[in-house]
Amino acid sequence: MFRQLKNNEIETKRLLLKRFCERDIDAFAEIVGQHEVGEQLPKGRGYTRSEAQKWLNKIIESWKEDGFGTWALMDKERNKMLGNCGLNRIESLGETEVLYLLDKEAWGKGYATEAAYATLIYGFERLKLDKIIGLTKISNHKSANVLTKIGLIYQKNIEIFKMHCKYFELYRSDFQLKESWGHDE
Repeated sequence: MFRQLKNNEIETKRLLLKRFCERDIDAFAEIVGQHEVGEQLPKGRGYTRSEAQKWLNKIIESWKEDGFGTWALMDKERNKMLGNCGLNRIESLGETEVLYLLDKEAWGKGYATEAAYATLIYGFERLKLDKIIGLTKISNHKSANVLTKIGLIYQKNIEIFKMHCKYFELYRSDFQLKESWGHDE
């Protein structure tokens, strides 16, 4: 199930992808502060609350500047933040990436795949992007599997944000809506 809601928010079978607001800082800082989560990010460690606040401010601003951005990833049943997912413009590459980050307790449950696939639908169908890329640290095999499951194709290894990453891409012309995901407008 995929349904676009007001305010550019998305609902899937288990998740609500909602726009971040200032009051989300506590939950966001707790998630990005986890060492295991931070290891996959450019700093290579969990973020401090101050760093998390700066990041949250940037996320909120991206919606104003680009007309899209990253959503807070919410478990609909428990109304609990699980992480974030969305689209991010990478100026140095001139491209837009699908990204996701989850609380370590939410790993391995299919949330990243569900949210990232909904993000592709939004990016290709709503925003009419021609191409969406995905980046993951070379050592992050689980994240690479998510990108492959949602249809992105590995192209090369690159260095970006002082990290060695795998670069995946998918063009709108090659995107196929999976029947099992459903689609409600």
